[in-house]
Amino acid sequence: MYSSIKSSTINSNSIDNSHQVSMILADKYRSFNHYLQLIHLCLKNTIDLDDNLFEKFLFILKEKLFMTNNFIFNEIFIFIGNHCMDKQFELFLKYLLNYNHFNILSELSFNETNINYLINNTINNEIINEKTKQTINNILWKIKEDHVTLDENLLAHLLTNFSWLLPAVAHHRPLLAMNYINKNDLLIEYFEQLKICSLSVEFLNEVIKNEYFIKSIEELNQQIQLISNKTSNQLLIYHALDYLITI
Repeated sequence: MYSSIKSSTINSNSIDNSHQVSMILADKYRSFNHYLQLIHLCLKNTIDLDDNLFEKFLFILKEKLFMTNNFIFNEIFIFIGNHCMDKQFELFLKYLLNYNHFNILSELSFNETNINYLINNTINNEIINEKTKQTINNILWKIKEDHVTLDENLLAHLLTNFSWLLPAVAHHRPLLAMNYINKNDLLIEYFEQLKICSLSVEFLNEVIKNEYFIKSIEELNQQIQLISNKTSNQLLIYHALDYLITI
């Protein structure tokens, strides 16, 4: 009997302790959110971001502190990225990439200067994953909408050395991308490349008047006519029709 009473007391203490732990965690959660809101408010009223304060924010970014509220966390660092000086931006960019803050990176406002930091720190990196590639394509696409003009020689260099940037280059310089795609002798790959570029209206306008495209459609018609005697190129027909249906 005594042992059972003692066990009950231990269980009671355990419940009390867990309740205290929950209260402590709840207090910390509220403190984190108050802290984030305070930083957010301070930043909205700050014009210059001095190096000392900037380094403190980089530490938070590195350690991923206070991410209990990702929306406010992201808003804070988007603001920092859009207001830090050029010499700070390159370091800021490295932190975003090294610690996988792609949601922040994709929302930054890029100009002619800091887009070069992005290119030098990511595109020229031999080890780059698919998520980073997609993010960079999206950024390069977006800056066209923001009326940031990229040098055609730079775009030609990127296209020659980093073919995965084809969709972004097509959005900036449709004719440049069209000429690149036209070099592809394999019509199946040709239509695949057209498909990933044709989200851009400017590129589509270039496609429909392109002589090589017209010839490829003629080839498609010939292959369709060969279906009855089973000598047609089924893969070519599939990819060509898939592209035409998509657009």
